[in-house]
Amino acid sequence: IDGGYALMEIDGVYLDSDNPNWASESQSRWQGTVQSAVHGVTRLAAPQVRSIQDDGYYANEAGLKITNDTVMEGENQLVNGVHMPAGTITTTESFYNNREGKTVKMTEIDLRKLAGYDGTETPGALPNFPPHLPDNGLLYASRDDAGELFQPGIRLANGALIDKEGGLTVVTEDPLYIQGDYNTDTKKPAAVICDALNILANGWQDTDSGVGLSNAARKAQETTINTAFIAGIDTSDPETGKYNGGLENYPRLHENWSNVNLNINGAFLALWDSAIAQGEWHYGSPGSGDSWLAQYTAPRRIWNYDPIFNNPLTLPPLTPWAVQIQRVAWWKE
Repeated sequence: IDGGYALMEIDGVYLDSDNPNWASESQSRWQGTVQSAVHGVTRLAAPQVRSIQDDGYYANEAGLKITNDTVMEGENQLVNGVHMPAGTITTTESFYNNREGKTVKMTEIDLRKLAGYDGTETPGALPNFPPHLPDNGLLYASRDDAGELFQPGIRLANGALIDKEGGLTVVTEDPLYIQGDYNTDTKKPAAVICDALNILANGWQDTDSGVGLSNAARKAQETTINTAFIAGIDTSDPETGKYNGGLENYPRLHENWSNVNLNINGAFLALWDSAIAQGEWHYGSPGSGDSWLAQYTAPRRIWNYDPIFNNPLTLPPLTPWAVQIQRVAWWKE
């Protein structure tokens, strides 16, 4: 972090970059993984938001591009029930996002069906349809028809097995929702890049989004996700007291996760503010009536960095590299 700010409580003691012992204490507390300007860290130029938009780099490089209900594989349009199983790409309007105060017009991508499996195969058999996970491992999806009454969204479902050698990177300019276990069966390099990251647990039903958290239907089930995230966040402003919830609330949740494990192995990168999902994070206490209580309750966060990302050979397809050139000396002959 350049000049930055970090905060963690250990045994009742908080540490941030205003602490006079920050330079040394931060290294012992986080084993050297958190550094700032006092440790020689300089500012890196982050990718522009434009790179995730419909006319940006990822949309132009995608091996498979989904716009609303249209699926393009290069110059070829793919049709549900003809080139791929029925229900591979669907549109729903049944999920209400309480944080945003809007119903989501959602493109749902069934990754198992996109790999060609329609569910009628015998165990171990080849898929009944040709696979259409992108050859280059990059899938781009977006919606431009949500209008004023809805918010656009992209959902990845049935993604426990990413049936693509080399892995998969999914990019959208819209808020993205991962539903259920993701990349847990024969783990591959995986990444999602989006306006805002949302997680829905195993067993989620959209019809439950309108009931209160005390309803048993809103109780989350243990869920595991193995992927890197690059997503937008809500802005914090110390002068006004606005707070985005911190790293622990980087994934936006919508269920009662109390005493339930949310297992994440991957990486968290926040490179921009969300342009679409701008509903504020709220904190409340049980019984306070705060709107936070209608959004989610916190899980047991079992989160770890995945060392697969230390190896350039096992990075997800087309994920960005942060590169900086610094002039330290020059001469003329």
